[in-house]
Amino acid sequence: MSNLTQSPILVQIVDDHPMVQGGLKACLSFYDDIVIVGSTDDGSDALNKAIELKPDVILMDISMPTMNGIDATEIITEQLPETKVLILSMHSNPEFVKSAIQAGAVGYLLKDTTSEEIYYAIKAVA
Repeated sequence: MSNLTQSPILVQIVDDHPMVQGGLKACLSFYDDIVIVGSTDDGSDALNKAIELKPDVILMDISMPTMNGIDATEIITEQLPETKVLILSMHSNPEFVKSAIQAGAVGYLLKDTTSEEIYYAIKAVA
């Protein structure tokens, strides 16, 4: 019988609200197969961090200063095609969802999603 272990999924959090960042870190810390490798509070920093950290999955907010999550997603998915972007937003408008998917996001979650649903979404796209 093989004793192969799966590498943990490396996750980067991008949200301009410290409370959201902290909450996501706390919720996801219960899962042994998820490692939070970093967090940033705007889209332009997200790109630089992603290049440095090479996360498997980025949880990306949309509404942020400097560069929004849609623009950041487009650049990140072009430059780091192996990194998957999951949008985590308060915006339920279908136009935001459409824009996110067109920018390269592989999924779109609302911020009222449970931590368990976020976990399974990360697992599904990693």
